[in-house]
Amino acid sequence: MTYQNGATLPESTTDVDDENHTQEVRQWTIKNLDIDVVEKSRMAAKKRGMKIGAWVAASLKRAAELELYSDPSPGNNSLSADIEEIVNRIEEIRREDIAFRQNIQSDLLQLVKGQHGILTEMLSRNHPMEANVARNTGDDYRVGAVKGRTQFQHDNGDWQKRDERTGHFMERKSSEGPFKGVAKEPDGRDTKNS
Repeated sequence: MTYQNGATLPESTTDVDDENHTQEVRQWTIKNLDIDVVEKSRMAAKKRGMKIGAWVAASLKRAAELELYSDPSPGNNSLSADIEEIVNRIEEIRREDIAFRQNIQSDLLQLVKGQHGILTEMLSRNHPMEANVARNTGDDYRVGAVKGRTQFQHDNGDWQKRDERTGHFMERKSSEGPFKGVAKEPDGRDTKNS
């Protein structure tokens, strides 16, 4: 895939360099660049805080000077060293990006957990009766009675629960003692039918 739009500089103008020498700037269009080259160039220019045209001009100038004035002998590998440095920097940026994304994901997870806690607190304030529902404490006792259930003792000593509304038998307890928090029959605690 190639990039068909031309990268252009402004019409021919004069520019002043650091030593107050004027130099002419001309428009130049580069066609058929691979889209990957264009995108990486834009990212590199943005990283350096430069406009794309200025970054491309500086990069072309460096590459041209390297080609024109470097030692062409086989022992001189400055271009390959530059390429290796660029590849290493790209890898470093990729690792930083992965770490940055992981940090964002971790922060978002903590934020969601915090929001869940806040919402739970708000709901318990808006519905104070729901905070006092019958529940197991986790310390081998229960707060509040189980609604809609009764229990009775069989002749052999086992306790069994019964659904108060339908009359269906439910679980049977073979260990000692009755179910905790369940009304015993007949005590009239839940309904007239118990």
